[in-house]
Amino acid sequence: MRVEKEQRITEDARISAEQNVAAKKSAANVLQEKYEDTMASIVQMEASIVQMEERLINAQSTSEATLHYQTGSVKEHQSPRFVKFLLLETVE
Repeated sequence: MRVEKEQRITEDARISAEQNVAAKKSAANVLQEKYEDTMASIVQMEASIVQMEERLINAQSTSEATLHYQTGSVKEHQSPRFVKFLLLETVE
């Protein structure tokens, strides 16, 4: 009877340990998925930031070219597109 009781206790402990391991594996998988989703989101945000920076540089160049054109500091035969091209060349 005592041996059977010890066997039951041992079996219960084993089952509990297996359940604990399964729960921890499940939690680790959930965390891994969240990590991967977060990293993918960060990559997308970085790409968006690069695009916004490019648009900002374009807008600044266009604004500067327009200002130079309107103030007459650019030769009159140069078109605003040509001025923008020149300004972009100096930015890069």
